[in-house]
Amino acid sequence: MAVGHSGTVNQDTRDSSGRSANFAFSTSGGFWWIYPDLSVGDAWMSYGTEDIDDGCCAVAIAAGNNRDDAIDRRENERILDNRSDPTPNWFAWKWICE
Repeated sequence: MAVGHSGTVNQDTRDSSGRSANFAFSTSGGFWWIYPDLSVGDAWMSYGTEDIDDGCCAVAIAAGNNRDDAIDRRENERILDNRSDPTPNWFAWKWICE
């Protein structure tokens, strides 16, 4: 799994103090009474758009052994899964824009 932002030279991600903390807490699995226990991709779709310019997007991508593996990892992979490393034969991504 990899997460990040896309945009143009006229769009920026701001230095948000909340984005990284919210993302980390929602993927840790230890704060379920405050934060939901989300997959890495879903957490980034929820918190990656905090404090970014209009037109900038939060992007999550996962590698997999095949199409189905890449999609499964994109949608379901969690920090504590201890999945084996995939062979990067296929990539699946998703994004959400501000």
